[in-house]
Amino acid sequence: GMRGKHVTGVQTCALPILSKIISVSSSAAKAVIVLAPPPVGSVAMARRLQPYRVASREAALAGGVRFLDPAGPLQQQVSSPPLGYDGLHLTRSGHGAVARWLAERLQAA
Repeated sequence: GMRGKHVTGVQTCALPILSKIISVSSSAAKAVIVLAPPPVGSVAMARRLQPYRVASREAALAGGVRFLDPAGPLQQQVSSPPLGYDGLHLTRSGHGAVARWLAERLQAA
């Protein structure tokens, strides 16, 4: 079905692009971290973003860089206050929640 075509498209398009970004960034930066898409509250969008989450993880593993996925840890914060305002984009408080979560992970490393 269409879902399979979407996943295949992500793997053939996004994965090589992410891999190239990781390669170029790794040679120029002290550390590279690949951050998967955060949860934004829409179940439909979560399904659509899942292939990108998988591609991000695969690219990070292949490139030997750190991968962080805020979806699980921030999922409970999706509704109170909402992280996203339209099922895709983060609110100001959503950006703050992701930033705090990311800062905790970076300080722990």
